[in-house]
Amino acid sequence: MNPALDSVTSGTPGASGQVFDGLDHISTDDLPAGPVDRSIQILEVTGEDSQITGMIIKGSANIGGEIPVIVGGQGHEFRNCEFLQLFSSATASIQISGFTVFENCRIEKCQSQVGPALDLQIDTICRLESCILAGNRSGSGPSVMSAASGAVLLMINNTVTGNLNTISGGTIALDDQAQVFMQNNIFHNNASLDPMLQLPSTAVLLRNIVEGGWPGDNFDLNPEFTDVAVGDFTPGPGSPCVDQGISAASSTATDCFGLPRIVCQGVDIGAVERQICGDGDSVDFIRGDCDTDGSLGLADAVVLLEYLFTGGALTCIATGDVNDDGALNLADPGSLLAYLFIGGVAPPAPSGACGQDPDGSLIACEVYPACP
Repeated sequence: MNPALDSVTSGTPGASGQVFDGLDHISTDDLPAGPVDRSIQILEVTGEDSQITGMIIKGSANIGGEIPVIVGGQGHEFRNCEFLQLFSSATASIQISGFTVFENCRIEKCQSQVGPALDLQIDTICRLESCILAGNRSGSGPSVMSAASGAVLLMINNTVTGNLNTISGGTIALDDQAQVFMQNNIFHNNASLDPMLQLPSTAVLLRNIVEGGWPGDNFDLNPEFTDVAVGDFTPGPGSPCVDQGISAASSTATDCFGLPRIVCQGVDIGAVERQICGDGDSVDFIRGDCDTDGSLGLADAVVLLEYLFTGGALTCIATGDVNDDGALNLADPGSLLAYLFIGGVAPPAPSGACGQDPDGSLIACEVYPACP
């Protein structure tokens, strides 16, 4: 990896922590205002198989015609990284060639005068999963992403919102010879004079929320974010995103912010997983009583395993959080079976009698017939 950092940049590319230039950038439209003499890349990654985790690049301006971040070579992986407020007079804020993966990353408030936040070069392969791409701007050309001939783009569980194109180019514009697969994404509230998604006819889109609609198994719905004004893109109560994604498509165990990816009945659409099932108002229940008969037994473990692995249902989701860790996974039936048969620890309260979670569970129980 060739860092190519200039003299005012601190931090070590590839290591956890921050890479930033240490300068304040303030402008009236919340975009970086300087320094005006920036003329080289902030970060360049070359070679093969770099794994970059926890890096933050924020608030850098370049009017010298250089692209702030360039990624070349093969097999690079960016995880939990943030690319924020990168300004460039060149053709993109981030340019990718070769094979690159972005997982649980944020690309926000970047601006290029004549191109997108993210540009995929010829024959590039790029996978984005559980990423937020928001508030990016472009003068001409797409605001978020472009891809040249032969590029391959896989987008799974991303949120693309609040991006602006001031002249022409849409939000995502890909060459007709690119290959595209998009699943469980949100494309909403992006402004442009041209169509938001300009994709090749062979593009495959499944279970996405697309403002303005898209043929097939996609939805033209408001994602009902929790609070757009403060950048909280968590699905709110009643959001059509909750549990509506295709779970098999998600390869990451966590969402963009490191929280469990599947909390309730299935994976949510978008980069952020709602951590509360239902509307958050919970009735009394007994933890571990997954078949809601008022007692704990082998049948409860069977019901929970069916819910986790074969598409079974839980009347009260909170009963399945046997170990009270705020998520439903294999550890829960394991804890229940250990308690029932080998003297393991009893499930935390409410256990043995109807009640509420004394710690205030993130997982609500909306219906539990065994409690009055």
